[in-house]
Amino acid sequence: MNRSLVNLRGVPDQEAEGIRQALREAHIEFYETPASNWLISAGAIWLKNPEDRSRARGVLDEFQQQYLAQARRAPPPPGFFQQLRQRPLEMIGIGLAILFMLFLLAWPILHLIA
Repeated sequence: MNRSLVNLRGVPDQEAEGIRQALREAHIEFYETPASNWLISAGAIWLKNPEDRSRARGVLDEFQQQYLAQARRAPPPPGFFQQLRQRPLEMIGIGLAILFMLFLLAWPILHLIA
Protein backbone atom coordinates (compact mmCIF):
# COMPACT_ATOMS: atom_id res chain seq x y z
CA MET A 1 0.00 0.00 0.00
CA ASN A 2 1.35 3.43 -0.93
CA ARG A 3 2.12 5.86 1.88
CA SER A 4 1.83 9.63 1.89
CA LEU A 5 5.15 11.28 2.68
CA VAL A 6 4.25 14.97 2.72
CA ASN A 7 1.13 17.08 2.19
CA LEU A 8 1.84 19.99 -0.17
CA ARG A 9 -0.83 22.38 1.16
CA GLY A 10 0.83 25.74 1.69
CA VAL A 11 4.25 24.51 0.53
CA PRO A 12 5.99 27.00 -1.81
CA ASP A 13 6.89 25.69 -5.27
CA GLN A 14 10.60 26.16 -4.60
CA GLU A 15 10.46 24.00 -1.46
CA ALA A 16 8.33 21.32 -3.15
CA GLU A 17 10.82 21.13 -6.02
CA GLY A 18 13.64 20.80 -3.48
CA ILE A 19 11.83 17.88 -1.82
CA ARG A 20 11.36 16.18 -5.20
CA GLN A 21 15.03 16.69 -6.06
CA ALA A 22 16.20 15.31 -2.70
CA LEU A 23 14.06 12.19 -3.15
CA ARG A 24 15.39 11.70 -6.70
CA GLU A 25 18.99 12.02 -5.49
CA ALA A 26 18.30 9.40 -2.81
CA HIS A 27 16.80 7.09 -5.50
CA ILE A 28 13.47 6.90 -3.69
CA GLU A 29 10.52 6.19 -5.98
CA PHE A 30 7.57 8.51 -5.47
CA TYR A 31 4.68 10.07 -7.29
CA GLU A 32 2.72 13.26 -6.77
CA THR A 33 -0.99 13.96 -6.68
CA PRO A 34 -1.94 17.51 -7.71
CA ALA A 35 -4.18 19.80 -5.71
CA SER A 36 -7.81 19.97 -6.82
CA ASN A 37 -9.00 22.95 -8.84
CA TRP A 38 -11.04 24.34 -5.93
CA LEU A 39 -8.35 23.54 -3.35
CA ILE A 40 -10.62 21.09 -1.55
CA SER A 41 -7.81 18.56 -1.45
CA ALA A 42 -4.15 19.48 -1.34
CA GLY A 43 -1.49 17.85 -3.41
CA ALA A 44 0.81 15.31 -1.81
CA ILE A 45 3.96 13.32 -2.44
CA TRP A 46 3.44 9.58 -2.07
CA LEU A 47 5.96 6.77 -1.78
CA LYS A 48 5.61 3.87 -4.20
CA ASN A 49 7.40 1.48 -1.86
CA PRO A 50 6.28 1.57 1.83
CA GLU A 51 9.64 0.10 2.91
CA ASP A 52 11.30 3.36 1.83
CA ARG A 53 9.34 5.37 4.41
CA SER A 54 12.03 5.59 7.11
CA ARG A 55 14.76 6.43 4.58
CA ALA A 56 12.48 9.00 2.91
CA ARG A 57 11.67 10.61 6.29
CA GLY A 58 15.41 10.91 6.93
CA VAL A 59 15.95 12.54 3.54
CA LEU A 60 12.99 14.87 4.13
CA ASP A 61 14.20 15.83 7.63
CA GLU A 62 17.69 16.58 6.32
CA PHE A 63 16.26 18.67 3.46
CA GLN A 64 14.04 20.63 5.83
CA GLN A 65 16.97 21.39 8.14
CA GLN A 66 19.01 22.68 5.19
CA TYR A 67 16.05 24.68 3.87
CA LEU A 68 15.45 26.23 7.30
CA ALA A 69 19.13 27.14 7.69
CA GLN A 70 19.09 28.75 4.23
CA ALA A 71 15.92 30.69 5.06
CA ARG A 72 17.45 31.97 8.28
CA ARG A 73 20.58 33.16 6.43
CA ALA A 74 18.51 35.06 3.86
CA PRO A 75 18.10 38.76 4.52
CA PRO A 76 14.71 39.77 5.89
CA PRO A 77 12.30 41.45 3.49
CA PRO A 78 12.33 45.24 3.62
CA GLY A 79 9.96 46.84 6.09
CA PHE A 80 7.48 49.63 5.45
CA PHE A 81 9.88 52.50 6.16
CA GLN A 82 12.67 50.92 4.10
CA GLN A 83 10.30 50.63 1.16
CA LEU A 84 9.16 54.21 1.72
CA ARG A 85 12.79 55.36 1.51
CA GLN A 86 13.54 53.20 -1.56
CA ARG A 87 10.36 53.99 -3.54
CA PRO A 88 8.68 57.07 -2.08
CA LEU A 89 6.48 57.94 -5.07
CA GLU A 90 5.13 54.41 -5.41
CA MET A 91 4.35 54.14 -1.70
CA ILE A 92 2.65 57.55 -1.64
CA GLY A 93 0.62 56.55 -4.71
CA ILE A 94 -0.48 53.33 -3.03
CA GLY A 95 -1.47 55.27 0.09
CA LEU A 96 -3.49 57.75 -1.95
CA ALA A 97 -5.22 54.92 -3.82
CA ILE A 98 -6.20 53.30 -0.51
CA LEU A 99 -7.53 56.60 0.83
CA PHE A 100 -9.53 57.13 -2.38
CA MET A 101 -11.10 53.66 -2.09
CA LEU A 102 -11.99 54.30 1.55
CA PHE A 103 -13.58 57.59 0.51
CA LEU A 104 -15.64 55.80 -2.17
CA LEU A 105 -16.80 53.25 0.41
CA ALA A 106 -17.73 55.97 2.89
CA TRP A 107 -19.49 58.20 0.31
CA PRO A 108 -22.95 56.54 0.58
CA ILE A 109 -22.79 56.55 4.37
CA LEU A 110 -21.83 60.22 4.43
CA HIS A 111 -24.86 61.04 2.24
CA LEU A 112 -27.19 59.10 4.54
CA ILE A 113 -25.98 61.09 7.54
CA ALA A 114 -26.35 64.46 5.79
